[in-house]
Amino acid sequence: MKALPGRSALPAAIIFLVSMPFAIAQEEKPPGPELSYTAPMGARVFDVSKLAPYHAVWSRSIKPEEEWTSQGEAEEILEVDDDGNWVHTQITTVPGTDRVITVVRTLDGTTLRPLHTLRTDSAAPEGAPVQVEFTYGPIDVTGTYTFGDGSSEPYEKALPMPMFDGSIVGLPIATMPLAEGYRETIPTVIPSLNATYWLEIEVTGKMPYEVQTGEVIDVWEVTANWYNVDDEDWYPPGRDDWGGAYYIAVEPGNGVPYVVEYAHSTLVFAWDGKRRD
Repeated sequence: MKALPGRSALPAAIIFLVSMPFAIAQEEKPPGPELSYTAPMGARVFDVSKLAPYHAVWSRSIKPEEEWTSQGEAEEILEVDDDGNWVHTQITTVPGTDRVITVVRTLDGTTLRPLHTLRTDSAAPEGAPVQVEFTYGPIDVTGTYTFGDGSSEPYEKALPMPMFDGSIVGLPIATMPLAEGYRETIPTVIPSLNATYWLEIEVTGKMPYEVQTGEVIDVWEVTANWYNVDDEDWYPPGRDDWGGAYYIAVEPGNGVPYVVEYAHSTLVFAWDGKRRD
């Protein structure tokens, strides 16, 4: 029996949610704050003109038990298509295998509202989808999970409003007027987890950050408090907790991506420090 990725299928979903804070089964915790959004899609706090195309590679490490282990690399390319929309391509390699997972996301050129996502898996495990496709409307997501035996399952989820793609929400965050103490709550959706979230971000401050090549750049540390609207569950902020923290380049460009690291208690997703065209 195939299980569509959702709360009950979280272990299968972690294979391709490489940059999210929900990759490890959560322990019991007391109820969190009942958040609501403060920065809806299209709000003036999002200055999408700050974005420019980039090409970068991130290393992935997880800590399911006591030791950190490498989970390969993820290459990302952000470009503009002929319609003026943003196209974000993420290519993830699985260590020790020929398996490649490619996710292509199309985002509205002026608001970053997700329009379409196509995920393909060159060697999906038995029972896992080889292709996942989502199409986003302003207040819904529809899609199809396709499996290796040729069967498929439909997907449909209603949304309370237009929502950012939570899997790459670091990009919208990077367009905001970040400064120490800055705080907003962003509406996000992760269809592959069948969940919507109010994501409360807070800038703890500016700090020097040493990338893997030894270069030091300035970043904003932005903590992430994820409130699951559907399950009324939450993931507390901070890189040592489940919600994690984003490290946003103060001066991106010239080979420096917007998000240089995302980390939480059991995951580090960090730029390799190599400046690419």
